[in-house]
Amino acid sequence: MAKKIESWSRYGRVSVTRDKKGRFVHWELYVEALIRKIYYGKAIAVYGIGVNRFGRASRRYEFFGVGRELEQAVRRAIHLPPKDRFVSVSAREFLDNPYKYGSEGYWDGVKVDS
Repeated sequence: MAKKIESWSRYGRVSVTRDKKGRFVHWELYVEALIRKIYYGKAIAVYGIGVNRFGRASRRYEFFGVGRELEQAVRRAIHLPPKDRFVSVSAREFLDNPYKYGSEGYWDGVKVDS
């Protein structure tokens, strides 16, 4: 099945799922598809005092996702304090490119809260 964005006159931009033969399977508004893609599953936070090349400050990650992705993201985030003070990101996106959101450094006291 393939998802693609189509423009329908009655609804505007919609996310449409079609099978391999191109037959219609499911549709939803494009904005709702984006929100569901970003904020799916459960949430977990990793926070503490982060020390990296951007200085020493209170920093926090907030991850959204499902079980295994969240676990892997937390394990990876413990070794990479975030670049900004607060980073809210999908666990899947963080695992795809962790250095986009974090940098080499260490945590001075880290806590994980779900």
